Amino acid sequence: EARKPFLEKQLALYTEATQAAAVLATTTDEAELTAARNRFWALYWGELAMVENGGVSAEAGGVESAMVAYGRCLKQECEQTELQRLALNLAHACRDSLAVSWGVTDWQAPVYTP
Repeated sequence: EARKPFLEKQLALYTEATQAAAVLATTTDEAELTAARNRFWALYWGELAMVENGGVSAEAGGVESAMVAYGRCLKQECEQTELQRLALNLAHACRDSLAVSWGVTDWQAPVYTP
């Protein structure tokens, strides 16, 4: 019960981060891009650092690593297809982190065997 506020905040901030990344990777509307870019950087430099973890997904660097990769791409003005790839990596890292935090394995990516 004591963990509940943290877990709810983590879920809310991960959702905001993935939404901002998705908008930046998919829209051409300048107002939406500006708002999403501002929110991404606010999360990056502030609130998200309180709840993100390392070592879960995004090539074992976790949400922190996925955010850094996305931020680097934004600064370098990468192609939209690269932003899309990194947005998916971020969403997957958030999903995997939440699975660990919440102890809900249903959230983890399924493992497929040929």
